[in-house]
Amino acid sequence: LVSNAKRPEFPSDLPGTASGGASCSFCTIREMDIEPSAESATPAASFPHDLFQLASDVAMVGAPPSDLVAAQIFQKHPLQNVFLAIAECEDGSKYESDLCTFLDRMFQTGPGQELMPIALPYARQGLEQGSTRVRQLACAQLGRAAAHFASSYDTEYRDGYFTILVDAIGDADSGVAAAAHDALCAVAEANVVTDAPGQAATCMMILQKLAPGVGEQNTAETRLRRHALAAAVASTSPGAADWANGMGLPRMLLGELDHTKDPLACVATMELIGEIVEKAPSSKAAQTLCAATLPTLASIATGAANSDESAGSGFAKARAATVGARLCASVSTATGQFPAATGGDSLLAALHKNLTLAVAGDGDKRDGEVACVAVASLCESAVALSSESFNKVIKLVVLVVHLGLGGMRVPKETRVAALHAVASLFGASEHHGRRSRLAAPLEAHEPVGVTSDASATIETFSREAVYDACAARGATVGESVAGLLEKGGDSYLELRVATYRLVASLGRRPWFAKELAANDKAIALLTNPERENTPPGCRWRHEAVLGVLAAARAPEGETKISHGVASRLEAAAAGGPFGGGAGGVGSVAQVAVAQR
Repeated sequence: LVSNAKRPEFPSDLPGTASGGASCSFCTIREMDIEPSAESATPAASFPHDLFQLASDVAMVGAPPSDLVAAQIFQKHPLQNVFLAIAECEDGSKYESDLCTFLDRMFQTGPGQELMPIALPYARQGLEQGSTRVRQLACAQLGRAAAHFASSYDTEYRDGYFTILVDAIGDADSGVAAAAHDALCAVAEANVVTDAPGQAATCMMILQKLAPGVGEQNTAETRLRRHALAAAVASTSPGAADWANGMGLPRMLLGELDHTKDPLACVATMELIGEIVEKAPSSKAAQTLCAATLPTLASIATGAANSDESAGSGFAKARAATVGARLCASVSTATGQFPAATGGDSLLAALHKNLTLAVAGDGDKRDGEVACVAVASLCESAVALSSESFNKVIKLVVLVVHLGLGGMRVPKETRVAALHAVASLFGASEHHGRRSRLAAPLEAHEPVGVTSDASATIETFSREAVYDACAARGATVGESVAGLLEKGGDSYLELRVATYRLVASLGRRPWFAKELAANDKAIALLTNPERENTPPGCRWRHEAVLGVLAAARAPEGETKISHGVASRLEAAAAGGPFGGGAGGVGSVAQVAVAQR
């Protein structure tokens, strides 16, 4: 591939170009006001003299060279020659990619910053090229130029570069649009960090160019990109948030949610809203956006948004429930208050309706699964559980417990989601059975760290729900857990992992550990290292063992677990996730083998 690519010859008859291309009237070391030191009078021999080999080496390093080396490189390879080489490369070739990455690294150095005014005409032309990699490089360089002129408070240059970059948000290639987005966000954030005097004017100027009716906004994708940029700029400071609200950012996003004929745009808008709020939930922009959009999300989740069924059902309905729960959890944690009056209670009512239908075996099975996922998000917030809507959340938890451990016709996907939701409620983290592994590791984790009164109430209701759910199946708690764990094969791996995660958190409760210890089959499945042969299964089986073992190690009288069961748990814990520790027999890893 390398030998067949076009390798352009550098012209020697360019104005001001000496033999070998070592100097250029537009971009020499002298024009950069950089005086080479005694040891850098001649180019260093530590880097290849061939431009393409040099570009490949710099691209692989992942960091810009030092200013000394950069000055020597620019002396050997003038900037104009590099741009000529890029122009003659084939679109999408390795040479083009390496040269663009090379220039991007070089522009991050001191000598590269000095060459910024010289490179800007090339950057403007680069946005008109067919190559996406060249356009991405142009956006990055224009962003650096915009940051430079923003810090110097040069209104004319700043306005021009902002206009070009905002127009690039509508590029047909998402990578180019992302590069323009990152460049403008970097300008706004850099001025906030440095507290530059023109920061407020910088953010306002960007937001003005994103206002409705300004620029190309013909497609939903372009509009959402512009909304995302406006939200990112608004989150940089309270003043920018006020400007974004004044220009109608919440109203624009609500307008996208009302586009019932374009469900994909509606779903993308929901995700955008969720990302904005979760990124900075305590910011004024996020709280204003949550208050404006949460009622609409709750309405869509209930299926009553519009007479058009495509808007209130299916994928849009499911995403509205999960995003709404994420908004409630994030804002509750950040502000210390559950948004009950601004759509929170409506969302809880929608989730209760879907869970009730799922427990009864009626309705769309996807609605029950989505509701469980939404409850899991709510369980991540202590404020959501201890708020004025506490009783409503408790009812949701009881229904989720029934879907996880009870019912004979619960779909597998719904049961998995329900088990994960209960595990999250009782303290399981993403990778361990206890969120905090440093403080009191042998004790049961309180439900998401809520107050003691709320914690005791949740413990009581959940314990009764667990017994009721298992009794509805005509089984004990240990038998129910064993029935879930005995389902083997990769098709049931997610179900077993969810069950292990539940045991890892609930198993720290003496009453739950006692129920498991009373069932020999459940203990045998937990302590057998050969039961699982995939990393997730092995790790979560071990976490489940540690959870039950924590209860077994509790003082005498709190947990009545026989010494035999406790010894089996100790041996399984010592064996590690894969069962090979402490002289144990490890599990056989599941490895895919391909013929060479």
